[in-house]
Amino acid sequence: MEQLDQASTDFQFAKLKEKVTEELGFQTQHYSDRHLRRRFKIRMRNVGARTPQRYMKYLDENPPERQKLLDVLTVNVTEWFRNPAVYKKIKSKTLPDIISKSFDYGAELRFKKYKDRMVPSIEETAKIQKRKHLRFWSVGCSDGKEPYSLAMCVKDALGEATNLRVNIFAWDIDDAMLKKAREALYKWDDLKGLEPEHLEKYFIKEKEGYRVSPEIRAMVFFEKKDLHKDVKRKWIDLIMCRNVVIYLTKERKADLYLEFYNSLRPGGYYIMGMSETLLGTARTLFKSTDNTLKIYQK
Repeated sequence: MEQLDQASTDFQFAKLKEKVTEELGFQTQHYSDRHLRRRFKIRMRNVGARTPQRYMKYLDENPPERQKLLDVLTVNVTEWFRNPAVYKKIKSKTLPDIISKSFDYGAELRFKKYKDRMVPSIEETAKIQKRKHLRFWSVGCSDGKEPYSLAMCVKDALGEATNLRVNIFAWDIDDAMLKKAREALYKWDDLKGLEPEHLEKYFIKEKEGYRVSPEIRAMVFFEKKDLHKDVKRKWIDLIMCRNVVIYLTKERKADLYLEFYNSLRPGGYYIMGMSETLLGTARTLFKSTDNTLKIYQK
């Protein structure tokens, strides 16, 4: 078996990181070396590459391996209504608060133009108050279970209300996962965590499995986005980013938490993974509404 001294191993590892960032577009500089080494070794063992240098040669000679490596680097762990207590709290406390306060943010900005110049008419004020718009953001949406779970919660909370426009922006970097999310078709053994009433109300049985209903799918907008370089959303009511940043460096985590804070409207909510902890400036800015479930408010 080929042996390398530590200096040579570290040098080859650094070159592999550089190659993955430049050629595959995966921003390795934001991830811990421990995580990357572990993930690289999975694919190296699989293809029989004993050193990072041999694996880089294999990547050059076998283009399909690049997607397999990306699949390993982008961890996709998800399920319907993951951590049910979180969704219970969303339905009982968080959504009612959001719904009671939200209105069209475009109208809000238009309203600001009157400041120091003139007072809006009663008719204009009424129009502003009637136009309601809810905006949510699922970061690292994987195969769609999280944003669709959130959409079902929102629909349950709204009931028959039709004057609220709902946008759930769902981001991921994995093309295969996004394709499955957009298709919204799940086999029976992939429905764990769904309540029978949700399955009956929000899914359509087909030959290949169960497809999310059009009314729920219409609420969710899937986008391929890299969290480390794409423009962030603004005026968001609620951000869900759970167990996506656990492998990032502490510095990158702190930056992201602050970016999430700035993406929220005043009073908006951020929900993180239950094993995660706020870092940096955001730790002093967010107000905790549930320490156990890791739900925070701007």
